Amino acid sequence: MKIKRAWAVQSFTICFVLNALLAVLVYVMANGAAEGFGEWISPLLGPGGAGLPDNARTVLGGAGALLADVHRYLVPVLAALAGATTLLLWLIVYLLGRRQIDRAAKETARAAEPAAGPSKDDCTTETTESAETAEKTEPAEEPR
Repeated sequence: MKIKRAWAVQSFTICFVLNALLAVLVYVMANGAAEGFGEWISPLLGPGGAGLPDNARTVLGGAGALLADVHRYLVPVLAALAGATTLLLWLIVYLLGRRQIDRAAKETARAAEPAAGPSKDDCTTETTESAETAEKTEPAEEPR
């Protein structure tokens, strides 16, 4: 039972750390893309972009609102997705690991059982009988 508990903690820790690193990477990339898009739109919405038609200003104003929403909701959405992914991945890894632990325990128990062979008493009687037979068949040494 101790091995299974250790496997549960280790597998969850590994899944959590790896998914946290992945979530940070996605956050940095998404935040950089949103800031780059915001820098591209801001000159068009500023005082220098007065020559734009009203439809273009409306579209770009909506894109500015979209960027504000992206900045506001990026962290909660990534946290929820990373949490769900971590739990799903951990459950899969944990169950596969438990199956391997159970299989290894069965193999160890099977290997620890004595082999179906002659018993200890059978071996000792065969050894004494073969030793007596060998003494009878050996030729005697000739004196010099």
